[in-house]
Amino acid sequence: MPEFPVDTHVLRISQKLGWVSASTSREAAYEYLNEVVPDKHKLDLHCLLVTHGKWCYNCAANGKPQFKPKEKWICPLIGMKTKVKLEIKVKVKKEEAKR
Repeated sequence: MPEFPVDTHVLRISQKLGWVSASTSREAAYEYLNEVVPDKHKLDLHCLLVTHGKWCYNCAANGKPQFKPKEKWICPLIGMKTKVKLEIKVKVKKEEAKR
């Protein structure tokens, strides 16, 4: 069974996206994310989040990426947390309306 490693980059971005709370420890995030992330996506998602965390000004620790991109770009994850919450609310309301 594949594992979903949670390093500092994965933890920080998972917290920003609201997948885990801001106070969640790395160990607790590891346990939770390994349960909810589908096995077939674990490796690719881990690599994506680590790479993003190393390059993005918005998601890097203290806004200082390890590898500075040639151009400063807008993080594609900005606003994602709000969007995900809104989509969940809409889905819940639709399900409630069906009852």
